[in-house]
Amino acid sequence: MRNSITISLFVALLSISHITLGQDDGKVLARIYTGFYHDFDKTMERQTAFDFTTGIIGYSRKLGENVKATLLYDVTRTTNFYGLDTLSGSFEGSKYTAFLKMGQIDWTVHPGFTLSVGQLLNEQYLTVQDGWWGFRYVYVTFQEKYRYGMPADFGARFTYSTTDKNLKWSLSAVNGEGPFRYQDNNSKFLLSTNVEYYPIKNFLMKVYIDWENPSEETTDNGDKNVVSGFLGYKTEKLMLGWELNHVTNYRFVKGLNYRGTSLYGSYAVLEKMKVLGRLDYGNLLSEENEFFAIMGFQYEPVKNYFTSVNFRVYKFDPAKYHGNQINVNFGAKF
Repeated sequence: MRNSITISLFVALLSISHITLGQDDGKVLARIYTGFYHDFDKTMERQTAFDFTTGIIGYSRKLGENVKATLLYDVTRTTNFYGLDTLSGSFEGSKYTAFLKMGQIDWTVHPGFTLSVGQLLNEQYLTVQDGWWGFRYVYVTFQEKYRYGMPADFGARFTYSTTDKNLKWSLSAVNGEGPFRYQDNNSKFLLSTNVEYYPIKNFLMKVYIDWENPSEETTDNGDKNVVSGFLGYKTEKLMLGWELNHVTNYRFVKGLNYRGTSLYGSYAVLEKMKVLGRLDYGNLLSEENEFFAIMGFQYEPVKNYFTSVNFRVYKFDPAKYHGNQINVNFGAKF
């Protein structure tokens, strides 16, 4: 109930701001991702169901030539299907919990140099791979699916980018607990660096590294470290992406290391239709190699409204999940 009231008030404030400021002074951002699935494994609970994965509403506005502010609220499930949660404890919430996804102020202090503060989107996977994949309404990308990091966190980021935008380098310091918790009692931060480089047109190389000390509140004391590499190629019709990911001391447990790779792509076979595919492979969240695959197509009847029929094959060790699933997904953004 409180979530509904919060979102209603937020929408009302956005409406008032447009009346007062004018349409050119800001932009409303919204996403709706929903669908239907059927699992061919008859032993699965909730074998067939309608699904609502994401509802996002936000507002972005330039406060001046060098300052921009963005606020996003996300209504989604805050835990994954394993029952495992974020890297520092459990948080269930409701199945559809409204939370602050982004509350970011970007200040260009000098051409090419930007300071960002507030709740920042994670450069580990959300600012690049998510958009490159382009089918979030179908499924989230590798590192978000397997909880290798947080979608966002409270902190500060300093970014340098060249005038031609071919190179971007950033340094970030955030709390490390993600968007659902306060800073730990010992004030340990997560430090990260991210480099994005376009050596030639349409081709992107990206490397992300982070490091975090465990809180003294935890019984295990391994420093957590994430290394992620990404290569992407994209034209008007073709999209290819490949990422390699490794997390050391997952959830700060010494010796608990996970790694995996994700390969994905799409091709526009017609003006409004694309075929898409993806394969995740590695010891994703267990000691055994596992895989997850998506194959299907997307149809875009009008701009920014997407539909997809896709088939999924999966084998996950932690709960011995293995089987086949068909999905029909719908997405809209405005």
